[in-house]
Amino acid sequence: MRGVPWSTVRQWRAARQHLLEPASTLRGALEALPPLAAGPSAYLSLWARVRPRPTAREVEALVAKREELVPHFVHGLGDVLVPPPLVAPFAAVRLYRVRRDARRSRRVRGEELALEKAAADLLPTLSERLTPLNEVGSQARDALDQLCSRGRVAKYPEAGALDGQWSYALSPAVEAEAESHAAGWSFLEDLGLHFLTVAGPATRDDFAWWSGASGAAARRTIEEMAGSVEEVDLEGGRQAHFMIEEDAARLRRFAAGPSDHAALLPSLDPVRFAGRAGFGALAGPRVAARVAPPARRRGGALTAGPRVALVGGSPVGTWDWPAGAAIDVHPIGLWDAARARAVEAEREGLEGWVEARLPWAAGVRAL
Repeated sequence: MRGVPWSTVRQWRAARQHLLEPASTLRGALEALPPLAAGPSAYLSLWARVRPRPTAREVEALVAKREELVPHFVHGLGDVLVPPPLVAPFAAVRLYRVRRDARRSRRVRGEELALEKAAADLLPTLSERLTPLNEVGSQARDALDQLCSRGRVAKYPEAGALDGQWSYALSPAVEAEAESHAAGWSFLEDLGLHFLTVAGPATRDDFAWWSGASGAAARRTIEEMAGSVEEVDLEGGRQAHFMIEEDAARLRRFAAGPSDHAALLPSLDPVRFAGRAGFGALAGPRVAARVAPPARRRGGALTAGPRVALVGGSPVGTWDWPAGAAIDVHPIGLWDAARARAVEAEREGLEGWVEARLPWAAGVRAL
């Protein structure tokens, strides 16, 4: 039987991430999104997806109380904003993985010893107060990131702004929960359900890439979720793809309506955190190569790639924002008048919003 066409899958993904039609509330957008970058990119990602447009303070309020989004360093992804229930499971994955690797690798054992030595110097300070980023060096920041990935340390935005400036504090409750999770396997199912909800259809390898679990653990987890997860046949697909059962039924009858919704997305957008293909997952083969992200990671984090312009959920160009200059959009292929008008309106709106509400973000490389 013929599987679901890839063109339908691409439109499904765009619709789920509010790139065909914007969400009416911030919370509505967050329910369908993979992790947001824990930095200035978060403002742009949400500004593109929500109507009426959210203010900077509304975005920051989602993080301030740590009830809806929590800054966390996920090894393999980097600094991200995730729902609170996912922090301990992500930390448990990291704990389990490094302990397993340390038993097998002398190099990993050496890295863990070095981290423990750094922790011995840093943690007594953190037990007394929040420590601002500017009070520690780069090696200490790297160590704090790794401690955060294990749940021992929590990050807090300085002065409330998501500008990548962090303070740190101990997180004994998260550490204890992560240790408890690491003794079993249920934490991987928690992550798997969330991942397939926001990023399905996806493969077992996609889940391993995203969660930091080993390939064997990812395969076992998907198999044990058989009661709530379904395999979906995709046209010409060579790998098994999985989705939440209810979503699989919707995908099979999904048909996207016309959309002229334009979005200028930062390189570290939720699309980038949904899978290794990044923006390529929304594009046909010819365009996918133009918007594909870098394959490598640095310091346990994804590296920035192209900033992508979309219309109707499909990549139509890339864009740059040089410091002190206007946004420069580079079309891919030929644009008709409607597409050009949509992108130009979005470009003008974004420049005006940042200038008025987020002036420090213009030209920031991480966008």
